[in-house]
Amino acid sequence: PLAPYVLKRAGTVQQYRKAWGPVGRPKGDGSVVMKTIESWCFIALVPAGKDKKIDLKVIVRRVGTGPLHFYSVMPFKAPDYLSTADPD
Repeated sequence: PLAPYVLKRAGTVQQYRKAWGPVGRPKGDGSVVMKTIESWCFIALVPAGKDKKIDLKVIVRRVGTGPLHFYSVMPFKAPDYLSTADPD
């Protein structure tokens, strides 16, 4: 449910990647179909409670000439567990 929120509020594309890669399972002779895979990354601040916001990253991708589809959502920055860890 947070992906549409991020996509509506992201100002620009943060990252763009274009790669040539295998798609699908290998055929009987071991060959694999290769296609161009494009990925776009969008980042936006999302409310996460009272006076707290987190950066979320949403990945949208396209395989070959197919349609754009949602691929992933994740925190942009990992929580800093070491700064809050008890040293003992």
